[in-house]
Amino acid sequence: MRNIIRFALGCALAASLLSGPACAEPMKLNLISGPVTGSWYVGMGIVGKIISDACPGTEITMLPGGASANPIRCSRGQADIGILQVALGTAAREGMAPFREKVDNLSSVLSWSDFSPLSFVVREDAGVSSIEDIKNRKVPLRIAVGLKGGGGDIYGRWIFGEYGFGWEDIQSWGGQVYFNNYDDMTNMAKDGLVDMIIWLGPGESWFLSELTKDIRMKWLPLSEDVRSRVHEKYGMALSAVPGGLYSGRVGGTDIPTVAEITGLVVRADMPEQQVYDITKAICEGREDLVKGFPQWGSFDPARAAENLPYPLHPGAARYYRETGIIK
Repeated sequence: MRNIIRFALGCALAASLLSGPACAEPMKLNLISGPVTGSWYVGMGIVGKIISDACPGTEITMLPGGASANPIRCSRGQADIGILQVALGTAAREGMAPFREKVDNLSSVLSWSDFSPLSFVVREDAGVSSIEDIKNRKVPLRIAVGLKGGGGDIYGRWIFGEYGFGWEDIQSWGGQVYFNNYDDMTNMAKDGLVDMIIWLGPGESWFLSELTKDIRMKWLPLSEDVRSRVHEKYGMALSAVPGGLYSGRVGGTDIPTVAEITGLVVRADMPEQQVYDITKAICEGREDLVKGFPQWGSFDPARAAENLPYPLHPGAARYYRETGIIK
């Protein structure tokens, strides 16, 4: 399904929102994000508005997408700008799972610097003290990871793989891996049908907040060895789940883990001037971005060229050099 949003605002409105000259010329851009009801779709809608405000006459088409689909669709020319996470981008660039081959024709534009820690949360009554414990004792856990191909699924496979086991092993031990939405996941956990939840995201999730009020849960740490290997292999950031989250129910002590960082990529074959104008519009429209989508309040133009999965597009690099962000 496509939801086409066209913005064509006058120069006076553009000037009131952004400083500097207007774009070189109007553009027709396909922006790909996440499901229509998801936060990525909302955030990219704000990005589209900022670009069209800065570039009068520009037409923005919003496309629903997903974490693993976005790089492929951008690479094939089905989208011009897409949200991409650093670790998944690294996997796409190198042709590692979940990608079957290298995904090329992509260039980075910027990083939102939005760290999303990976959480492994297990019921205390499951009797599990660590991820190593799951493997050594062959614990038949019932694990909910969210939708198939989503963050919980992909990153859960990566992490468990570094420990030497996977979904098939869990099932062979008598456990189960559930691929479902968060509403179903929450209800199943409340009914005692799920022992562990794997989730990637910033701050506090509504479903873990709800669950931990009634069910005693514990966050399992990642070993330093596994964190280091995942960081080196995929570029996931070394991070921690803050111990004070969920009114201290994480346990009061930070839990070592890894985190994803999100940014924007474009087709590598996009004209340099277009990507320059896009980069300039977003960086100089930061205030409007954060007002419309506080989740990307971490965005700092001075750090926009950090933590990128693909090389910078020449248009983005030109803007960053002109503003002194890079040399």
